[in-house]
Amino acid sequence: MEKLRLVELEVFERPVRIPHSPSSILDVGCGSGIWAREVAKAFPRSQVCGVDISPTFVSDHPDNLHFEVTELAYLR
Repeated sequence: MEKLRLVELEVFERPVRIPHSPSSILDVGCGSGIWAREVAKAFPRSQVCGVDISPTFVSDHPDNLHFEVTELAYLR
């Protein structure tokens, strides 16, 4: 069974369980990207992608995080 890492992020009321050292993480409907930024910091070896139809994202984020402005139906 795959180990799970408990990531406690202050932007949530409850902790989020994410597989230990995932290669990539997708945040669909990321809004401003705060959660994606915190996850990218928590998993610096993972590639994190935030997707939203609004182009308003946090500007200060780690290099392992990028954003896509698109609808999920068009994401490749």
